[in-house]
This record gives sequence, structure tokens and C-alpha cells, in this order.
Amino acid sequence: QWSAAEAEALRELGGELRRIGNNVNQIARALNVAVHKGEYPAGQGTEAKEAARLVRAELRRLLAIYTDNLERWGQ
Repeated sequence: QWSAAEAEALRELGGELRRIGNNVNQIARALNVAVHKGEYPAGQGTEAKEAARLVRAELRRLLAIYTDNLERWGQ
């Protein structure tokens, strides 16, 4: 089981990842608007997809930490 400090650190990490994910979503929306206006900057879609992939990977790692702890302690 996690200590109070570890649990707080995980909560903070989850919050940071959610905020980063929200920012990536805002970037994706802005890119979609740019596409419709014909102002799509080359290469930015690829970069946004990579950013989203990295956020998802970190969220999966965080979920694995939560899941492992729950399975270990039967909660």
C-alpha cells in the first residue's frame, strides 16, 4: 500500500497528466480549425499525434500502478 506522500504524488501526477491531455485536445481543435480554413501548418498534425500518444502512454503507466496496487492489496 502507498504511503500518504506516495498517494498524494500519484494524485498530483494524475492531475498534471489530465491538464496536459486537455492542452493536447485544445491544440488538436485548433489544428482542425486551421485545416478547415486552409491554414494547416505542415508537420503539426504529426507532432500533435505524437504528443497525444505520449500522454496516453503515461496514463497507461499510471493506471498500471493503480491496478497493481489494487490487485496486490485486494481492494
